Amino acid sequence: MDVLNITKKPNQKKFKEIQVSNLCPGIKFDAPVYIDEDNLLLVQGMPLKQKEIERLHLWDIESVFTEGNIISENTPYNSSHYNVVFDERIDENKYHSFYTTAINRFEEIILDIKDNIKVIPERIEAIVRDLLSLLSEDKNTLVQLVLRGRKKNNSLALSSVNCCIISMCIGMKRRLLKHRIFELGITALLHDIGMIRIPENIYNKKTALKESEFEVMKHHLIYSYIIILNELGYHKDIAEYSLFHHENWDGSGYSKHLTGEKIPLISRIIAVADTYVAMIADRPYKAHINGYEAMKTIISNNGQRFDPVIIRALLESVGFYPIGSIVRLNNYLVGRVIEFSTTNGFRPKVQIINESKERGIRKNEIVDLYESKNLFIESIVE
Repeated sequence: MDVLNITKKPNQKKFKEIQVSNLCPGIKFDAPVYIDEDNLLLVQGMPLKQKEIERLHLWDIESVFTEGNIISENTPYNSSHYNVVFDERIDENKYHSFYTTAINRFEEIILDIKDNIKVIPERIEAIVRDLLSLLSEDKNTLVQLVLRGRKKNNSLALSSVNCCIISMCIGMKRRLLKHRIFELGITALLHDIGMIRIPENIYNKKTALKESEFEVMKHHLIYSYIIILNELGYHKDIAEYSLFHHENWDGSGYSKHLTGEKIPLISRIIAVADTYVAMIADRPYKAHINGYEAMKTIISNNGQRFDPVIIRALLESVGFYPIGSIVRLNNYLVGRVIEFSTTNGFRPKVQIINESKERGIRKNEIVDLYESKNLFIESIVE
């Protein structure tokens, strides 16, 4: 197709014609925008970029077409279309059921500890054992559940289960022995249990913490240590792994300012997993970011906050573009990441959501970006 001679237009009467001269960077529509009946310009809800406008002028395209309307800054974008595409089976499969049950079971344990009701370790270990079994069976589906998650549920149980899952993924990638992965899972599930002893007005504060409040928040490490060791009866090693999960690779963390490999391996793994989970979750004072942005942020801390080897294990476990991510390619096609490449994390396999007959790519076709060198991911679709 010669893009300089585009003459076809959407023939449905319901399409509106928009003059390119009326477009500006950042403009969004609540429906896809097309160059012609076969070629997508803009995915619904995505802001138009200056370079896309320049491309239209370069191609001598005077009009584009859409069924939708401009989204104002005050109009919330409904991304339910892509939530369905994420994985149409995920809400109904057994993994979703087990995942939700694990969160509910740990929530009950947290409430019992709060109420000074004796909690037997077997209840905690049963959750970890079930999650480890599911990870061994289908890691990708469980990771999708963590990434998709109940973003608005800012519960300790949710973040603890998610940290447990991501930590064990890293442990599996590092080829830890099974009993060590199990120990890692227990510690990850309990690492923030001391938060229940932090005053609610600090733990659930809707703005960033003041320095004095942050000092109080740090005490959750000691509380977690005491609960794990004295109240739950776990070995001192597990309590210490929890105690050190805010230590940084370069020694800038707390509470002992340990550096490098002086920080226990399990603590180093949880530090990475906990940060990743925190970034993809809503907090009272900030919105979540997608898995891609979270991974970029963690990688940028390579050798500072985190062990570079553990960062690599996270990348190889979850992917730069996590499975289930909706991505836009440089040829305007949109797809869902279904498999990532450990050879090149920027070039996963993508299942196409829309289609382009002109380019010979159809809906549901799988494109391996590692093999298709002329294609690449241009952006994430939220």
